This record gives sequence, structure tokens and C-alpha cells, in this order.
Amino acid sequence: MGNDFIVIIHCLTYLSVHCDRRFSSQQLAHNACSNPVIVRKVMSLASSKGYVDVVNGANGGYKIQVDPKDISLGDLFILVGEDQRLKKQYQSSLDEVCLVANHICSVFSDLQDKQIQNEIDFYQKQSIFDIVQRLQKKSEKVEV
Repeated sequence: MGNDFIVIIHCLTYLSVHCDRRFSSQQLAHNACSNPVIVRKVMSLASSKGYVDVVNGANGGYKIQVDPKDISLGDLFILVGEDQRLKKQYQSSLDEVCLVANHICSVFSDLQDKQIQNEIDFYQKQSIFDIVQRLQKKSEKVEV
């Protein structure tokens, strides 16, 4: 998984848990063990989809704008370009007598497309709300 995918999930989950507050990119970066520049990049994408409200200035920051149930991880996967990051370019040789050299690129590209689609389908079934619930369950186990 790419860093942007993890950072956007972390930030949106954190904002969902603390839905009554606004956080700066510096605060989110500290919490996500990331860099404020990366946080601003991914949160700009989140803002473009209406997931967060952004206020600039000294008292500004990010605040969750939608129900966490409506933010699927599959949509975030595509939003940050994780599907494109995973896509590799294979090269074939133009050897007229070699079946493998002529077609291995096409075969691997097809396999890779299926693998990426499987990941998208898997993440599409999960939302930020699901992440919050899993965190709460883990917290309950620790407290017992």
C-alpha cells in the first residue's frame, strides 16, 4: 500500500472520531506520523470530494463533512491513485518465434488488472466508519 492511501485513511478516521473539532495539517501529520505537505496533498483530494471542510488561517484546519459510512476505502484507493501506482508496465520482446516473448506482457497486464480490481472491490466494501468500529473494538479489548 502506498503512503498516501494510508495517510488519507488515517486522517479521515481521526477526523471522524473527533468530528466536533477542526485540525490543522500539522496536527494531522503529527498524529499520522507523516509530513504536513503530504497531509495537505491528500486532504486537498478529500476536500475535492466533499469529505472535509477546509478553513484557512490561524484558527483553520480540516473537519469531517460527511457521514463516515459514506466514505468507502475503495473510493479513497482510486482517489489517491493507488490503482495507478500499482500498475506496472511490462515489456515484450518482438521475437517472432517465441510465444513467451511475444505475449508475456499482455498476460501479466491482464493478471495485474484483475488483481488491482480485486483490491478495489475489497476496499469498496469497507468504509471509514468500519475502521472506526474496528478501532473501538481493539480499544475495548485493551481496556478489559
